[in-house]
Amino acid sequence: MNTLFVHNGFPGQYIHIVNSLACNKKNTVVGLGMSGSASDIIDSVKYYMYQPKVGNSTGLISLLQDIESKCIRGYYAAELAYSLRKKGFEPDIICGHTGWGELLFLGDIWPKTPILAYQEFNYNYENFDYNFDPEFRSEDCEWEARARIRMKTTNSLLSLQLSSWNITPTKFQLSSYPVEFHNKFSVLHDGVNTERTNGETARRYLKEKGIDICNSTKIVTFASRYLEPYRGFHIFMRSLKFLLQDPDILIIIVGTESGRGYGPLAKKGTWKELLSEEVKNVNLSKVHFTGLVSYPLFRSILSLSNCHVYLTYPFVLSWSLLDAMAEMAPIVASDTAPVREFIVNGYNGCLVDFFDAEKLAERVGYILKDSEVASVIAKNARSDVIKSYSTQICVPQHLSLIELVSKKTIGY
Repeated sequence: MNTLFVHNGFPGQYIHIVNSLACNKKNTVVGLGMSGSASDIIDSVKYYMYQPKVGNSTGLISLLQDIESKCIRGYYAAELAYSLRKKGFEPDIICGHTGWGELLFLGDIWPKTPILAYQEFNYNYENFDYNFDPEFRSEDCEWEARARIRMKTTNSLLSLQLSSWNITPTKFQLSSYPVEFHNKFSVLHDGVNTERTNGETARRYLKEKGIDICNSTKIVTFASRYLEPYRGFHIFMRSLKFLLQDPDILIIIVGTESGRGYGPLAKKGTWKELLSEEVKNVNLSKVHFTGLVSYPLFRSILSLSNCHVYLTYPFVLSWSLLDAMAEMAPIVASDTAPVREFIVNGYNGCLVDFFDAEKLAERVGYILKDSEVASVIAKNARSDVIKSYSTQICVPQHLSLIELVSKKTIGY
């Protein structure tokens, strides 16, 4: 089978699926994207990168900027795809992430090829991330805010129309899409590696940073690709004045302070700088910021965690939550819709109000003090991940779905 995978930062969520398909020498696997690296991909996979030759137009009203960006990416991705077609490449199926626009025009190059679209999130004016946090209310007037979000869904709606079938990782993410399209969706998670890691990698790393972990140290972890309010970084930082009343606690925060992330930029400097200034009376010598780290080191850090904190707006769930569950890190998480799909309060984790920093610290303290409760919820969390979200479970389901769509068994 000839399979074309399309992802702006290839391989992205497709990494396990691509490698599984490429293991079979009868399959031809091709990737198309704008960035990313094929370093973790089997050598037989051919990866082609396109580069836009123009940027956004000047003088456009802001409502058009998002769809224009996606059309530009879609055009140059299609231009590269057309060159592959002229060289004789004919995919049996196109598997593509819709988020950046690369998928928009590929159906015009291969009109008879089924498209299995990866739908990550559809923006909505109400009941999701927009204006969830009263601290960062949009300054747009109501009609303009609605119009901006409506225009932001243009790419999503176009991709729903062009796809043969759609896939999304969680029920919460499915709920963000118009209900009339739900009968063309499969809810199927990407899968997480459930092999537990050795904490020695993290111990060596921390020791190199001058941090010696003794048996009495209680490690609390927090992770987000971008340290920003969308992932509750501001709430976690404000919880430190309560958490660090326990002298045995060490805080490890994984993530980068640079980059846009999902939400607004800090008004001055970075969110780390702004919030560190806000909690300057707290002894931050017990707080270690790692920046972005390799995935193996991240998993090793989680394996040492006595309590992992995960917070998020009603938005796409981070892979890190399932990584923490797989590593048996007892979890305290925000009581928000995407989290409730995976965490049952008191069974495989503890849920707290997203905005209550003091309650968050209280729940973490409870986990750290009661090792029996911590052990039970951590074991339950790991069991749930192994049963429903391991790569051993999810990847074969993805491969079966790809085969069904490629043979036009579903979606037609």
